[in-house]
Amino acid sequence: MQQPRIVVVDDWTDFWGNQPGTQRLRERADVTIYTTPAADEYEVMQRLKDATVVLANRERTPLNARVLRSAESLELLAQTGRISPNVDAEAATERGIALVAAGGQGGSYVAIAELGLALLLALA
Repeated sequence: MQQPRIVVVDDWTDFWGNQPGTQRLRERADVTIYTTPAADEYEVMQRLKDATVVLANRERTPLNARVLRSAESLELLAQTGRISPNVDAEAATERGIALVAAGGQGGSYVAIAELGLALLLALA
């Protein structure tokens, strides 16, 4: 069985690469963390190529219908914060992509980060 491919599309503060859980994920999956913004929609599509799981930080990266439809292997999109207009939830639903996000209450960013990592570990 092929390992899952996990992509963090927009870790501009280089947070995820320094987390202990990320190393455990690397033992079970192909993990790619992008620490610079994508130049355009095409670059986002290239980042998502063959990804099974995507972790997006807040609303930094537009994940519109074209981007989501091009990500043929994508099964799970976890976003810190809440699902915002940057994610085309209808297109994700149409493709069968599960969406995970926080409700936006104070302090929920910690819970969604923990949930996102737990779901990634479970998937791996």
